Amino acid sequence: MKILIVDDDYINRLFLHELLYEEYELAEAQNGQEAVQIIQVFMPDLILLDIMMPVMNGYEALHKIRQSRITSEISVIMVTAKTEKDDVKKAIKAGANDYIKKPIDKTELFAKIDIQKRYIEKKNIIKKYQVYANIHESMIVAQRVQESLLPDNNKFRTYFPDSFVLNLPKDIISGDFYSIYYKSGKKIISLFDCVGHGVPAGMMSIIVHFTISKYIDSFNITNPLEIVRNISIDFQKYINQSDDTFIDFGFDGVICEIDEINKEIVFLGARRPLIIIKEKSDELLVDNIVIEPFISTDNYSLYVIGGNNTSISLEKANFSTKKINYSANDTIYLFSDGYSDHPAGFDKIRISKRDFFTLLISNQNLTMTEQKLFLYNYFKKCIQDSHQIDDVLVVGIKL
Repeated sequence: MKILIVDDDYINRLFLHELLYEEYELAEAQNGQEAVQIIQVFMPDLILLDIMMPVMNGYEALHKIRQSRITSEISVIMVTAKTEKDDVKKAIKAGANDYIKKPIDKTELFAKIDIQKRYIEKKNIIKKYQVYANIHESMIVAQRVQESLLPDNNKFRTYFPDSFVLNLPKDIISGDFYSIYYKSGKKIISLFDCVGHGVPAGMMSIIVHFTISKYIDSFNITNPLEIVRNISIDFQKYINQSDDTFIDFGFDGVICEIDEINKEIVFLGARRPLIIIKEKSDELLVDNIVIEPFISTDNYSLYVIGGNNTSISLEKANFSTKKINYSANDTIYLFSDGYSDHPAGFDKIRISKRDFFTLLISNQNLTMTEQKLFLYNYFKKCIQDSHQIDDVLVVGIKL
């Protein structure tokens, strides 16, 4: 795969070159005008295009790229320090396939290049079948709609400054999603995994998203148990109204209400646990009872807080919450089952939950950004002789 890096800053070009040169064939340009000239000879598959440049800026270069019949279908990711929503909207409307903000998150860069790589490969395969191409284009738009519902990086870091989100859909559209809210002095974070993946799970994830948003934003409900009860009531009321069809619908997930003043978490899990990693000298209280760690190292202890053994579905179910007392600098992890469902190499032995937990505790010396990159690289290495079989979503937060 050939990538053209366009940036007027030599250090930025060097940084991207060092990240990508081992895997991709690269060329570089210092401004939009130079890029347009190089494209005619180099014919890249993907362009990493800065916006603010002399001579010809990124918007102008993108316009020329899209105007030419020869270059109009080249994938373009805007790489920019401009983070205003209108700037992003302008780039997408001008024909950019995606964007990434500076300072560049390595994992996000690799993941977005990987998405475009898969898009290019699929586009080439189905090029002569235009009907399938149209469906694929629609899925790209649907992915953008779905992503627009997720908290952006700036909002997430405003609520949780030291954190990461590793989001790797199996297909273009994902059945895994997360949300964050701030209500009545408390932070609410949720992560859900809808049954299946692809378009059906993506559609269901949007339904779940708006249902949760209604009760938190409109009704100011922050207690996880009340949220889940209301969700279940809505599902029973509105889904399967037609006698002509039936949907077997359900999803697993985690909701945490975080009270930073009292250092308390109200946790509800639906077939998903919550992981807490503490310094080894600290104890963990769950419902005022000291619990034992699942794994310990010389410096840290990892605790698995189990949830309810049932999914949220159309069936009535009894759920319960747990109150967790935490300390400053504790780290929590919310995750779908995708990471540990995957083969760990050619022999197709799955990554076990214990393996996953060991990865988390053994990398506590890394920053949250470095942990995200490590988990991404480990996962990609595991599936290099296989393929991704499920959506993957991991959220890590240092409290």
